[in-house]
Amino acid sequence: PARIEVIPNAIDTAAPDPARCRQVRSALGIPPDGQLIGLVSRLEAPRKGHRFLFEAVRELMPARPRLHCVIVGDGPDRALLESEVRQLGLTNRVHFVGMQADVETWLGALDVFVFPSLHEGLPMAVIEAMAAACPIVSTLVGGIPELLAHGRSALLVPPRDVNGLAAAIDRLLRDRALAQRLGQAAREEFERHGDMRN
Repeated sequence: PARIEVIPNAIDTAAPDPARCRQVRSALGIPPDGQLIGLVSRLEAPRKGHRFLFEAVRELMPARPRLHCVIVGDGPDRALLESEVRQLGLTNRVHFVGMQADVETWLGALDVFVFPSLHEGLPMAVIEAMAAACPIVSTLVGGIPELLAHGRSALLVPPRDVNGLAAAIDRLLRDRALAQRLGQAAREEFERHGDMRN
């Protein structure tokens, strides 16, 4: 045991370019008063929990008709997930954009980063969202508690809890001061523990 040392995940990332972030929102058709939530993830069902995010979007739509969701990434279950979106009547609200080289831009374009995974280790996508100072809603699974603290640097909910996920997203969309505070706290936590340059 004395010869074993844990080396946590870390990244080296650039800060999002605000102009480019506005461009990607516009390209998705997000109106100026619209709201954009999203996820960076391998498209793998059911482990990554996409279905629960889609159902949370559907739950929020009546009160938030200008809400959009973007899914960044690709994987073996893309067709299945796109089919689920169609079944839920969310085709015009959930946007699949595939693999993107400038992930920091997409993260910077979000009002809330949502990570609904059912099982995780220490996810790079969450670390990237922290680096981008995104307000984060995540499930409380795997190594997430090593990265984020509920109410201090993110809002954490149980896995498979659509109502809890929707409520946490809605809270951060309503309370932008809280969202900004959590995003900044997540960024500071990243600078202490997740920045490869340290």
